[in-house]
Amino acid sequence: MGLRVCIVYCGRDSDFFFQLAWLLFDRGHEVFFVADSRETLYQRIVLEKLQRRDLSDRMTIEDLRVARGIVNPWQLLQMRRLFLYRKPDVLIVERQEDMRLAALAAHWAAVGKIFLRKSDAQMVSDSLLNRLLFRKVLDRVVASDEAAKKSVLAQNPALIPDFKITVLGTSHLGTSRYARHDHSTQGEVVEPNRDRSLETWVSLLQSRDLRVH
Repeated sequence: MGLRVCIVYCGRDSDFFFQLAWLLFDRGHEVFFVADSRETLYQRIVLEKLQRRDLSDRMTIEDLRVARGIVNPWQLLQMRRLFLYRKPDVLIVERQEDMRLAALAAHWAAVGKIFLRKSDAQMVSDSLLNRLLFRKVLDRVVASDEAAKKSVLAQNPALIPDFKITVLGTSHLGTSRYARHDHSTQGEVVEPNRDRSLETWVSLLQSRDLRVH
């Protein structure tokens, strides 16, 4: 039985999340997005579902506009209800603002694993809320490079245990050819420029031992 993976999408790097969703789908997992219907990725997923019947209920998207800057109590309850209803095994968030809301709601709803994708060098503040989130709520921070990792620990080197941070080194980056099965045509679709870090992501999501880098 596959995983149920929830991705809270913030309007950044839509190609990465679109490809990750396809790879997870092809591996037998269920993916659902929480995103603003005005975002490009939302529209891409809706279009794909209209064109491909095989997506069925294993790739879906929920329309939710996340308030920035503060933890909105109403949205926290709304997202918790969504997680309790959809019962994801894994949550992936990108922006720190989304993490504060989505990670808290997921933790409250007893979601199994909570991941933060850190792909920029914006420093994480040493706030009381961030100490709670990084030490008690997040299971894994996946940093795109060493600069992204340093930005997490810049203001507080003890913000999160080192074993909870995975850095995608040069062996994980670049592109590679990837052939996936197209269930709608029963043929093979070759994607020559797929980001190799996606394989690392899938391995991390499927791993039971989060201490393994």
